[in-house]
This record gives sequence, structure tokens and C-alpha cells, in this order.
Amino acid sequence: MDLILQFTPDEYGAALADWAWLEPLGELAPAFATVFGDVFLRDREGGYWFLDTLEATLERRWDSVDQLQEAINTREVQETLLWVGLVERAEQAGIVLDPGQIYGFRIPPVVGGAVEVENLQPAEFVIATAVLGQIAKQVMELRRQGPVAD
Repeated sequence: MDLILQFTPDEYGAALADWAWLEPLGELAPAFATVFGDVFLRDREGGYWFLDTLEATLERRWDSVDQLQEAINTREVQETLLWVGLVERAEQAGIVLDPGQIYGFRIPPVVGGAVEVENLQPAEFVIATAVLGQIAKQVMELRRQGPVAD
């Protein structure tokens, strides 16, 4: 079972272009991605950041590649960031990924979709990640505007 995926610089560039609103993304270099399209990125000081495409957050979590590797080897991180349990259930349900694909959500959780196997489908990394960036930006802008009046 693969939990980590590699993509080309061009694929990362296209996938992350619609996340440029989330700072300091433009100053970071993609290192690898999860099978859900979340991206681990490296900064100039050797620290590692995590772009959570479902929560629309970008956070520096590790000060070095060694800290990152140690964290990834823990069951806690495998469950919370790599979603190993959901991947296992997806594989048991027969959802197979081709090269270049990730598990995409039919209805993104940021707009109320469930984080469950029934809401998963194979999706092209570049397209799915870019679309989530567009949706997340719109949701964040709506949240900043406040509640809609009746």
C-alpha cells in the first residue's frame, strides 16, 4: 500500500498554483504528496511544512527531514496525516489508483462531504488538488465575509 506519492515539478506547479493564496506556499518546494493530495513542502532552512488540502491549512510541523521521517513512521501520523485506515478501506472496496492519481472526494469535506470510502474516487492529482485549492479559497473568502443575511 502506497501512502506517499512523487510527482514532477511541473505537476506540483500546476496542482499548487490554485493554492498560491495560502502563504507562504510560494516560498516552499514540494517534497512529496499523500495519496489524498496533501503535500509536504520544504523551506529554505530545511524545515518541512504540511499542506492539508481538506482543511485548507499550511503549517510548518518539522524542523528537519529527520524529524519528518521519524513522525511519518509513527502510527499517529499515519492515521492523522496519511489516513492509512481510510486507504486500507478504499483498497478493500476495490478503489484502485493508476499512476498520477490520488483518492479524491466526490464531495469535498470543506463543503460538507463525508470522509468515508463511499465518497472516494480515483482522481488526477493535478486536477483534484487544483480544484480543491479553488474551492478552499472561495470558502475562506465566504467565511471572512461573515454570515449571509436572510
